[in-house]
Amino acid sequence: MPLKPGARILAFDDTPFRRGVDRKTLIIGVMTRGPIVLEAVFKEEIQVDGIDSTQKICKIANSHPARDQAKLIILHGTVFGGLNVVNLRQLHEETARPVASIVLKPPSNIRLLAAARSILGSSSRIEAVLRAQPPFQKVFLRKRPIYVSYLGLEREEMIRVLRRLCILSSYPEPLRIACLIASALR
Repeated sequence: MPLKPGARILAFDDTPFRRGVDRKTLIIGVMTRGPIVLEAVFKEEIQVDGIDSTQKICKIANSHPARDQAKLIILHGTVFGGLNVVNLRQLHEETARPVASIVLKPPSNIRLLAAARSILGSSSRIEAVLRAQPPFQKVFLRKRPIYVSYLGLEREEMIRVLRRLCILSSYPEPLRIACLIASALR
């Protein structure tokens, strides 16, 4: 079913943290109506290099007021709090909403897995999640490429929605707002 222009969007990013010092960081969620009307801000604590980012995003998405209103979930990448990887399939299934992960540069699973081996001593947990993720696809918005991994919408509908959400750049406005708020917090 196509998303209406004024549909509510949930967008998420994580706050900065200090590796080796901080054990926890925050996930910041914003709910907008359409691209620019900010209606709510959410936060949840996650473990740095942990396994709880998917669960915490589901908690926000399935809570009031987001539960009955948000029609799409957008993430800034799939890795939050260092190596805390979001499972897009699980997020899509547990929230019953379309989900999209957006990055500006092509993601490198090789670098991510090398970091996991270096920091965690093993990459098997992250490899299992990555195998279940839909691949990132290059999409041009406002003449610039972005990379999107998504579930729950057909490609053309996802592109149409993302174009509507991009106001001043090739980055969807709800996600840009979440990133601004997250970068201001520590």
